[in-house]
Amino acid sequence: MPLEEQQDQETFNKGLRVHELTRPALDLAYVYLRRLADRFAACARFLLFAHPRCASDKFTKLRAMIDNAEKLRSAGPLCDVDALCAIFKEHCSWFERLRGGPTEEHGLRDLLEHHSVRVEVSAGQTGEEPPYVSAYIFHSNPVRVGAELFDSLSEITAGLCGFWSHILPLMERRTTYERYDWLLLTGLDDDATAFWPQIGSTDGIAAARSL
Repeated sequence: MPLEEQQDQETFNKGLRVHELTRPALDLAYVYLRRLADRFAACARFLLFAHPRCASDKFTKLRAMIDNAEKLRSAGPLCDVDALCAIFKEHCSWFERLRGGPTEEHGLRDLLEHHSVRVEVSAGQTGEEPPYVSAYIFHSNPVRVGAELFDSLSEITAGLCGFWSHILPLMERRTTYERYDWLLLTGLDDDATAFWPQIGSTDGIAAARSL
């Protein structure tokens, strides 16, 4: 096979492989974002409430509890109650886009997991711009075109990070990292670009590097 034809075949095979992996990769991204919400609830309740066992480790139930004045009071909030309620009321549109809610009939994650939908993946390129992949979701009952899943994924992720940034100042937190505040990472040093929250102490940096 001539070299040019071989390169064209390799390019075609790579494109086909990307196309095959797009749907499972999107499914996993939405599933794990939804799971992150519950992981947040399970951990944050110990920093937000004096009686964390009174708060659910599920994000949906935690939102409902915070919206109920009596239940919220019984959990013993450790922070500004009005600020906490405002954050859960005004900065959770990302969660509703995943699961559904007052402003979303169906969440994208729930559609992908529990409803009859079709995802149509396509690739393209405009002029000399980089190639792109798009994935539109089609609802079958009734038939209609839904969101572009890559754009929605970026918007939901940005919304989740915004929610965390608003709620973090309400939590009781240390200003430095301690000996066992570490997470085992593998790979190249250049792959670790930042800590969130940012390490603000040279002692903390030294401790993190020594572990």
